[in-house]
Amino acid sequence: QAFTQLSNGGTALTVTNAAEVTTQGFEADVQWIATDWLRLWGAYGYTDAEFDDFRNCAAGGLDCTGNRPVGAPKNSWNLGVQLTYPMFGGEFFVQSDYASRDEFYSNPDNRPVNLNESLSLLNGRVGWNSPAGKWSVTAWGRNLTDEEYKIGGYYFPGALYGNIVNSFYGPPRTFSLTANDYGFGLLS
Repeated sequence: QAFTQLSNGGTALTVTNAAEVTTQGFEADVQWIATDWLRLWGAYGYTDAEFDDFRNCAAGGLDCTGNRPVGAPKNSWNLGVQLTYPMFGGEFFVQSDYASRDEFYSNPDNRPVNLNESLSLLNGRVGWNSPAGKWSVTAWGRNLTDEEYKIGGYYFPGALYGNIVNSFYGPPRTFSLTANDYGFGLLS
């Protein structure tokens, strides 16, 4: 997707296909159940992606050959831990995960304004599963370090209103309480 300047000064969202792109990389996931009460996990992904041929990718016949595709960070990884403990006939649990990814572009033109910076987020959950796992109650927090981060953005070229930059940001630190009923009608 790219924004293209129209002859009347406005812009339009266009969807085009690159003539050729090369993407290569790998992913690895590991999980270790260390004890009955401790589970650890981690994952790593590496992506090497580039447009081999992408002429006329945006306004003015821009050539995006050699640019990185949209949403393709080079490195991404996460680590997590979960502790469980029998309690009140059910199971009490505490879980935390830390996820990170490199910078990536939100437009194939790879302009600096369309670059989303690298990011690391810490999340956590604490809860209780009922006996036989029929329902659960969980308190969770996301983005616990309250990072401000861009998840997308676009540059709108236009003669009518001038050039406009639009960015989209991820949610701030968020807390919630969730009750799940696994089809047994207990929480209806």
